[in-house]
Amino acid sequence: MDKLIEELRNWGADTDGGIQRVMNDEEFYRMLILKFADSPEFQSLEAALDRGDRKEAFRIAHSLKGASANLSLTPFCRAVSDVVEDLRRYSAGGCCAPSTAGTGAAAQGSADPAARTEETPGGRADRASDAEADAALELHLQQYRMERDLLLGLTKKYAG
Repeated sequence: MDKLIEELRNWGADTDGGIQRVMNDEEFYRMLILKFADSPEFQSLEAALDRGDRKEAFRIAHSLKGASANLSLTPFCRAVSDVVEDLRRYSAGGCCAPSTAGTGAAAQGSADPAARTEETPGGRADRASDAEADAALELHLQQYRMERDLLLGLTKKYAG
């Protein structure tokens, strides 16, 4: 067995599933892993985050999530999935985007308590504060970066 694939398996990747996905062609799977590790999207995600462009960061993270899922890179996929969900809250107008929920008569008068929201003095729906959401994103980014660095370190070590 290839050393890179063995190390990925030890890391927690479902390499057997990944190899099956490419018609049991271990060499092709290895090549796909190395191409993924060489993706400019790792740097693009960091650049988008540095610019505060959470919508673009969401798009890039979602792409990394899909590619890592297809390659069965389970630890990385889990970590980037958490980042995607945190960023989805920002990009989809969730808890940390300006909210109009609860301002209309229909929302306030709804018989369903889940449909009603209370407005905070800052004008945001009372679900989760910006600080809590930012803290969750930062925690998930730390985990993502740790898994990314482990993956990139393994691929660099066995690229030759």
